[in-house]
Amino acid sequence: MAHGYGTIRITELNHEFTAIGPDSLVFTGDIRGGLEGMHVYKINDFYYLYGTYGGVDGIQVTLRSKNIYGPYEQKVVLEERTPGVNFGVHQGALIETQSGEWWTMLFVDSGPFGRMPNLQPVSWVDGWPMVGLDGKAVVTYRKPNVGKEYPVKDFPRSDEFEGNTLGMQWGWNHNPNPTKWSLTEHSGYLRLKTAKVVADLLEARNTLTQRPFAHYNQAIPSVATTQIDVTKMKNGDIAGLGIFQEAYAFIAVKQVADEKQLVMVNKGDTIASISLKKANSIYLRTTASNKSRLATFEYSYDNQKFDKLGNELRMSFSLKMFTGNKFCLFNYATKEIGGYVDFDWFRVE
Repeated sequence: MAHGYGTIRITELNHEFTAIGPDSLVFTGDIRGGLEGMHVYKINDFYYLYGTYGGVDGIQVTLRSKNIYGPYEQKVVLEERTPGVNFGVHQGALIETQSGEWWTMLFVDSGPFGRMPNLQPVSWVDGWPMVGLDGKAVVTYRKPNVGKEYPVKDFPRSDEFEGNTLGMQWGWNHNPNPTKWSLTEHSGYLRLKTAKVVADLLEARNTLTQRPFAHYNQAIPSVATTQIDVTKMKNGDIAGLGIFQEAYAFIAVKQVADEKQLVMVNKGDTIASISLKKANSIYLRTTASNKSRLATFEYSYDNQKFDKLGNELRMSFSLKMFTGNKFCLFNYATKEIGGYVDFDWFRVE
């Protein structure tokens, strides 16, 4: 195993992944600080350590030696400085396809939506895996040849909650409590029950999240809308739709005694609160732009006319949470558990 930050060491492991040898220093980064993210390969006569000098302006490098313990020589295989979708592309893995082509999957820090996967072709030149074409990362390119034709498919985003499993795009923010959510108790709906009494969204269990998408030129925002039935909420429950990162914001229904309120919360502060009137179902929407870094929140009683509530969230990409901003569906209790809400669908444009 290769590991380290700035200084790279090799450690021998046994089959149980327990260290059985010392941490042997094999290379000290000399371009700048932050050499990290090493992947180890044995290709032909060389051991390769494929890593990066990290940061928004990352530099992808390869170290190679005929001995796993070095000495290693170093080569920059991609240093992309062109403003745009490839600026600073770095840190990933080398891949050989079934047809013998070589590729690398890297990422780019691309604003509040977080780190975007970035696939680049690789050419072997004098025994070095050179990334992109003519020293530059490609913006558009042919697909890898994997020995078989596959139909074009889009990534899943929307979910009608009609099956017995969630779509692959979803991820729980915490390990979920499986007894407090269901797709079968109310067929065609995602039921989220309150799981424990908490202070705010950061402590809530069973918060369901997915990453938004951005067009590669970033000019088109991502718009998420959901319909939620709030009939069975208990006093103190808060349920709705949010943009989730360390600085989060949401639009939600809050049960206050016998009244339901529609609230907009930004970074923990309640910015706006209005009566939900007598409605038991409400449409909630958020529009998030990776380009402007802003997210807005709206509501509707008929899914036709939407009104804004509260202010804008200025999204940030905090390495304390190490993910981009995500859409989230949630229901949490601040006073007592036992309430639940039903999400009819979640749709992303």
